[in-house]
Amino acid sequence: MPDTPIPKISEVIGKRAREIRQESGATQEDVAAIARDCGMNWDSGRVSQIEQGRSSMSVETLIVLAHALGRARNQPVSLWELIEILPGGRDGNVIIGIDMVTTNQARQWFLGDPVATLDRSRRMMNRDHIGARIVDVMVDLAERGPGVRDRSDALFRLADALRSTGSMEQRIAHKIGVSTDAIASFSILLWGHSIREERDKRTPPGAAPQKRGQITRVLTQELEQSIETESARRAHQRHDEKDS
Repeated sequence: MPDTPIPKISEVIGKRAREIRQESGATQEDVAAIARDCGMNWDSGRVSQIEQGRSSMSVETLIVLAHALGRARNQPVSLWELIEILPGGRDGNVIIGIDMVTTNQARQWFLGDPVATLDRSRRMMNRDHIGARIVDVMVDLAERGPGVRDRSDALFRLADALRSTGSMEQRIAHKIGVSTDAIASFSILLWGHSIREERDKRTPPGAAPQKRGQITRVLTQELEQSIETESARRAHQRHDEKDS
């Protein structure tokens, strides 16, 4: 099973920008120089950040990027062209904020279609079968995680963990006997981010697959213990509420 997270809009635009630049034979410095002619304080490092999806995409940045790429290849680049379409014209998905939309929908917005109103609680999970009460419980758990500032921050971290859910999380969920949603929630509670990010954080550079497997097993044990502790805490809380 593929274990590829859904890309963010900045990552999609960055990848497409890199493709256009490379196809034109231009360097990152070439694109930066054109942007500087437009009054932007860009260098090759700034272009590299954009191409890696690590730079915020303001309207100004998008317009200058399209202009610079168009100048570089001697053919105008439209904004909608910066939204990648998969080979064969197939549609894909992309994350905008904490919502998942199709690349075709995003392209249509660039072409002038009105941007649909997004419901925060529904889009955060992108799963119609999850009820509002379960969502509240998940966010309550995430809100107690290390470094989580407030409920809004918990919501965004949880959405990011859910977005990165793949075969690893599914295997762990099956082993423990819980849902992948629970894996995401308790990961934020324990570490403030997804189990995938925690695994990568603990894995030394160049580590063998066996080492990554050992770390994953340790993290699984920590998750299982946290789930048992939380279950006991809630059971004790219900008992106290019943007696009061």
